[in-house]
Amino acid sequence: MSLPIADNRFVSYSPPFSVTPSASPFTYTNTTGRIAAVIVSGGTVSSITIIHAGNSIQPALTSGTFILDLMDQLTISYTSVPSVAVIPIL
Repeated sequence: MSLPIADNRFVSYSPPFSVTPSASPFTYTNTTGRIAAVIVSGGTVSSITIIHAGNSIQPALTSGTFILDLMDQLTISYTSVPSVAVIPIL
């Protein structure tokens, strides 16, 4: 029995990429067309806010990996620019 390839999340590959934050607070919007892991590291970050479906979430973290759904936003407030990488995953 053969099965069609359907909903195979690994058929299309989107490479990771870096984002250079502009002035603080910097907001990244996930426009990758996929769920994405956003990695924030380094710099001096005072707060991170995630906007999901109109709801604001402030995790008790200033670095780490944050999962964003399509069109979710991640806002970073900082005094020294952090590194930001985006990995489209699904």
